[in-house]
Amino acid sequence: MKIYFDTNIADFAFTAECWEENGKDAKFSESKDIDMTNNVIALRYLLDLDKEWNLVFGTSKLMKREIEKIRSDKDYYRQKHRSLKRFFDILEQLSSRRFEKDKAKNKLSKEKREWLRKELTRIVVDEDDVEHLIEFAESGWDVFLTLDREHILKKREMLREIGLNVCSPLQFLRSFLGVNSGEEALKVLRTALHGSWASNFVIEKAK
Repeated sequence: MKIYFDTNIADFAFTAECWEENGKDAKFSESKDIDMTNNVIALRYLLDLDKEWNLVFGTSKLMKREIEKIRSDKDYYRQKHRSLKRFFDILEQLSSRRFEKDKAKNKLSKEKREWLRKELTRIVVDEDDVEHLIEFAESGWDVFLTLDREHILKKREMLREIGLNVCSPLQFLRSFLGVNSGEEALKVLRTALHGSWASNFVIEKAK
């Protein structure tokens, strides 16, 4: 299964990295609409399960372009920029050739691309997100992974209707493992990877 990462997945991989080192991501915040903490934990598990589950992770050069826009005038942003750039570099080494090859093989016709852009502009609105979703559509990959609720996740059903499968890390785990909730999916992983006696996940939110 081939999974396309939205740029904000790199953002939350940075959050997971901070937590793993028992530190805080100063800019991390919860949401009343989406369980951000469990999504970060789910993402951390996913990043380790690519070989075991036969997953391919990748993205387009749009991620690099967006990372380069991050200001680096403060220590926090310098640290974050280095982390996100490293994350992109790893993805590029792992799968950029495959991604570009799949794009060439699945290239949309001019008419289909124009129709898709029009539909995405209507549904998603945000120009950067539209470009990411077009890249995803042209690749023919299976899943668009994101934590952008406002522009993408809350439009999930509308995007499904035009053939685009988008989900959060927690939604992906729930679907992949065939369980009823994201929380149940995390418990299944915790038991499978750490033993039935384990009470903690691979990472915990810093207090």
